[in-house]
Amino acid sequence: MKKSISGSLTVLILILFLTHPVLTRDGAAQGLRLWSRTVLPTLLPFMICSNVIAAAGGLPILMAPFRPICRTLFGLSDYGGYVLLSGLLCGYPMGAKTCREFLDQGRLSLPEARYLLAVSNHPSPMFVMGYLAPMLDPALSVPRILAALYLPVLPLSIAAGKIYGFPSRHRETGGSSHPERPDAPCPAGRRADRAAAGPGDSFDEILMRSIETMVRIGGYIMLFSILAAYIEEIPGLPATCRSLALGIAEITTGLRSLCHTLSGETQGLLCAAVTAFGGLSGIFQTGSVLRPLSAAAQGPANIPAPPTARPAASPHKKESPGPVPGTLPVSQPLVSQTYGNARLSLRHYVLWKLAHTIITCLLYSLPNILRFPVR
Repeated sequence: MKKSISGSLTVLILILFLTHPVLTRDGAAQGLRLWSRTVLPTLLPFMICSNVIAAAGGLPILMAPFRPICRTLFGLSDYGGYVLLSGLLCGYPMGAKTCREFLDQGRLSLPEARYLLAVSNHPSPMFVMGYLAPMLDPALSVPRILAALYLPVLPLSIAAGKIYGFPSRHRETGGSSHPERPDAPCPAGRRADRAAAGPGDSFDEILMRSIETMVRIGGYIMLFSILAAYIEEIPGLPATCRSLALGIAEITTGLRSLCHTLSGETQGLLCAAVTAFGGLSGIFQTGSVLRPLSAAAQGPANIPAPPTARPAASPHKKESPGPVPGTLPVSQPLVSQTYGNARLSLRHYVLWKLAHTIITCLLYSLPNILRFPVR
């Protein structure tokens, strides 16, 4: 049934593309321009640089100035603190991508990764200041919008900590809530990561993984830009509804339409809500970086594994041939084909983004509720 619905929807989309080729081409061109001129030059260098620093073991040095805040306020390890900062400063979907990669490499525990996915994937302040602020009504307060966008991180972190048992459960299971010590015991996942730290973490491997991620992101931006182009051509749709639908589909096109259509407090509230949610395009981009990369980018299938005790063979039962000693069989890769070994849930992420959007709207509306003047 599900495949039948998906197939019918795909055929309908193909018919729309064939009957409206110019509209499809213009939407795709707009999405690719956004990707090539803004997203690619902003995210790709940071992806490459962050992976090189992590592979070289330089993150503890880089995080030293932020360690007291990240450890005291959020209970994060150095790698977890870096995920939080990269997600806040670089915007969608950098936080989710870094979180999944560090978890696959054994640098984060599962509770810490789930906790970080709830609080570390947000719009960049550079995007808000550079793209949204110039289009806003001059009567609106940009610091008020920034506060409404980023203050929800605190209540979300408290809620996520209680749900995922972080940091208390993280410390009980031996996770790395504190910077690594040379004599500290190394979890199995981290041992495997260090064993593959030679050719698997070469600059060429890092470059190819980053490029593949950017191509995925660019494909989703193009597809949702086409959807935005079709939404703009729907006849009889009220301007406010059209702008809000554009914001739900794709954040940049929606914000531009909201700023051109609305003014005053309504403009500020809806722009803050759309920016906090990130649009369906942002959700699909996040889903793409939560999935494992291609098999070529993951490295060899037989990865050295820690030795485990084997039960004694029965003298009356013929033992079947097993895998090569010291390796994991191909049928049991460290990274699964769903969302990696991380078991990070995209559904949970969407619920956290909805909660973030609701809190953002409440914080933005709070001065009006309390009759407090905002300059």
